[in-house]
Amino acid sequence: MELRIASLHVELGGTRIVDGVDLTVPSGCVVGLIGANGSGKSTLLRTAYRVHRPQSGQVLVGGDDVHRLSPGEAARRIAVMAQEISTEFPLTALDVALLGRVPLQRGFGADSPADLELAHAALAEVGASPLAKRAFPSLSGGEKQRVLLARALTQQAPVMILDEPTNHADVGFQHELLHLVTQRGATVLAALHDVNLALAYCDRAAVLHHGRIRAEGPVAQVLTTDLVDDVLRVSSRALTDPRGGVVMSFRRTAPSPSPAIPRTTSTQETS
Repeated sequence: MELRIASLHVELGGTRIVDGVDLTVPSGCVVGLIGANGSGKSTLLRTAYRVHRPQSGQVLVGGDDVHRLSPGEAARRIAVMAQEISTEFPLTALDVALLGRVPLQRGFGADSPADLELAHAALAEVGASPLAKRAFPSLSGGEKQRVLLARALTQQAPVMILDEPTNHADVGFQHELLHLVTQRGATVLAALHDVNLALAYCDRAAVLHHGRIRAEGPVAQVLTTDLVDDVLRVSSRALTDPRGGVVMSFRRTAPSPSPAIPRTTSTQETS
């Protein structure tokens, strides 16, 4: 199912955060959204999954404006893995995973045996089965990420939106998580900080800079050292990976020296 963002403008608190974004994620394609902090990545994604309403433009999923769909229908089409969720009730990890089935339940129906089977299978798939009975707020950041991924997988939606999914994950789980997501055949839009993860797992990349798409296309063509250096304010080198493809190494860019302040010479001073 295709996800398309068309001429999207989003303002928060009177400030334009997303400024005329056009972006298409073809059906079954994995697109990495790259940009510095404050570039508008999270705002763009939250608009795509109905947290924010745009001032103008559309987010189309399967050809329909997501903001015109019912909440249930939108959730049946788009699964979300956010950076964090607030839990006012003492939910267990299994309860959180089962939230992915809510859009498919009718009325106030209880979780069915099939729902429970899917939730347990998703927890096992992400390596979180031992956490099933643990209270979600008591989990570490990395453990919460596993459970939130399980919730998204349990939802079985054709489109997945991931907002910094590897934020609290160790290196091993970063690769495990993205492998699990990208091998499912879903349409995926993922905001990522790590350029090398985008190079390894994404089909295409979109670089967001000051709320606008700076470049978009096949990942290896878009994530060049010149563009990455400019947008992320680093000094990078592209290296050939002996296993295939390209990886980047990074060094912090030295801050620009402050302009020299001319010294005022007193008339009493001598040379």
